[in-house]
Amino acid sequence: MLLTELKQRLENNNEVKIKLYTLDYTIRKEDDGIIIYADLYSSQKKKFNDIDDLLNNYYVYNESMINCLKDVVILDK
Repeated sequence: MLLTELKQRLENNNEVKIKLYTLDYTIRKEDDGIIIYADLYSSQKKKFNDIDDLLNNYYVYNESMINCLKDVVILDK
């Protein structure tokens, strides 16, 4: 399942690149939480406590990320 793979890659690599609709996003694990940003808008970073917090509270087109998972593609490094 995509959710499990996303969490596992984040745990192993501390960073995951994904594509959602037309934008590429970076999800990065840092000491004090999780950061997400669209690569095109890298100055607009959002910070969350953990991956579950991000999935439930980061919105794309008025839908939480957890509801958009069917449209997420994990990009290889």
